[in-house]
Amino acid sequence: MRSDVYGLPGLCGNNPARSARGTGDAALRAGVVRQSRQPARSGRLARAGIDDARDRIADHLNAQASEIVFTSGGTEADNLAIKGAARALSARGKHLVVTAIEHQAVLASCRALEAEGFRVTYLSPNHDGLITPDQVAAAITPETVLVSCMYANNEMGAIQPIADIGLLCRGRHVVFHTDAIQAAGSCRWTCGRCTSICSPCPRISFTDRRA
Repeated sequence: MRSDVYGLPGLCGNNPARSARGTGDAALRAGVVRQSRQPARSGRLARAGIDDARDRIADHLNAQASEIVFTSGGTEADNLAIKGAARALSARGKHLVVTAIEHQAVLASCRALEAEGFRVTYLSPNHDGLITPDQVAAAITPETVLVSCMYANNEMGAIQPIADIGLLCRGRHVVFHTDAIQAAGSCRWTCGRCTSICSPCPRISFTDRRA
């Protein structure tokens, strides 16, 4: 308990442990109070830093700060976006449409959902490495609850027409997700005031490691 009472009023002598014994249980209780206040202050500082970062990102994406969710990385972000939306909307339907060239984080999430009874349609790219809005439109059914198409493919470098796909999904009342992790910092996002991307795309995964 010696370190617990350092800095307490009346307990700042050369031997705080002896002072604590002299004041008995009251000093120990005070030490516990002191111990709990320091982490609270550190926590408030950390919270302020996170809130500031959330506000900056939201402003860049023309989104609400409450819509920004921090995760441990891109894989968790994809998992949260895809599994979260699919499970939340499962009463409406259990069909997903994704591209066959998604990152393994997305494909693994889809395989996990298939094991839970979801059906997944995998779209193959054309000779230019692109997924067309017509492909997506043809794959959507009344049971479709989510479409996921990565912004930029990390192997071919193809940049997908996600704005058009996102608008299509909005018109069909289907949640649209894009894995934009490879695009962050590499593509010139029109998200500065995100009318063409974030607006039709309610779920975006990205990370600063690529920026």
